[in-house]
Amino acid sequence: MTKTDQISKSNSHENDVSTLLFSSQQQIVEFIQDISNYRSQNSKESQIKAYLIFNPVLTQDQFKKLTKISCGTISETLKELTKKKEINVELNKSTKKYEYSLNSSYSKTSLAFAQGEDSLTKEIIFFQKKRSEILQKFEPSTSGCSFLIDRLDQLIHTYEFLLNFSAWTNECLKYSDKRFPPLITKEIILVQSKFDKQIDLDPSLLQVESNLINHLTNHQILRHHSEITAEILAYFYLRGKITQQKIKELTSFSNGRISQTFKELENFHYIRKIIPRKRPYHYVMPSILEANIHLLCESTEKLLSWQERLAEIQRNLENRAEIFLNNPTFNKMSHFLNGIFQFIPIYKKAHKELSEKINTLHEKKGLLM
Repeated sequence: MTKTDQISKSNSHENDVSTLLFSSQQQIVEFIQDISNYRSQNSKESQIKAYLIFNPVLTQDQFKKLTKISCGTISETLKELTKKKEINVELNKSTKKYEYSLNSSYSKTSLAFAQGEDSLTKEIIFFQKKRSEILQKFEPSTSGCSFLIDRLDQLIHTYEFLLNFSAWTNECLKYSDKRFPPLITKEIILVQSKFDKQIDLDPSLLQVESNLINHLTNHQILRHHSEITAEILAYFYLRGKITQQKIKELTSFSNGRISQTFKELENFHYIRKIIPRKRPYHYVMPSILEANIHLLCESTEKLLSWQERLAEIQRNLENRAEIFLNNPTFNKMSHFLNGIFQFIPIYKKAHKELSEKINTLHEKKGLLM
């Protein structure tokens, strides 16, 4: 073989390796986006964060090549993620270009299936404090006061469930034999608000609600959603029953965007439509906890639908492991896939327990969601 042939063969081999790495990364990013989209999260933000899982730093030009998103959209998305403190930005003095990296707190829970226990505990304390403040400041007879307290109780109960779920998930990771302990060790109580009409808060409570909405959209459960989805969900958390017209009055969003978001939330079983004899349609979220359990179960089903495809990606990478050994992108993808396959049996067990429990509760009480 001539030297030219050897160089040509070497270049071809390197191209094959590079193509496999790039293709595998694209497929894993597609998986992350699919999960995120199914959970009604911001698609562009999910895509950018996904690429940062496997690449230590990226510039806007590199994002453009990877994502095919317009420069303007990339710039705005990066600004939003920086504002949320989900990514870091630093100016490279030699290249004069800004470089973006993933915040370490996000990379540990790249799919955000399980929430951090410390932050969940802080949220519980926050809402308990707000509940006490409302009871001290307002009479129970104040329009909407009792209902708002009821919704805060539901929210606290939901955070307590998520805290328990997070602790249980971390405990299950210690079991190499997959004989996981039961998730449900005490009765799940699905408190459901009763709606005679759309809730109208007393003007004195509107500022309290506004502060709670602002907190919800920027913390824990809702912060990975798009701006409009997070705000509308926050209003459902606090009001339970609402019309599209009322959201229009409360927010600055257009009718078209509101209508589209309501359709998405209905498809994802966050809310359901009540069709009266005459319009307007009302939409309800009777139980905050049940809405989140539905999300968990259906996200797990979406995860399981990718299991075979992810296994194939993992096999293809492992077959070239010797070649990729010192490649940081390969190492990050392998670590990510290993983590996913650790979580799959845990979430399958959680899905089974929760689905059975929800179905049993519905059969006993005739609950609707």
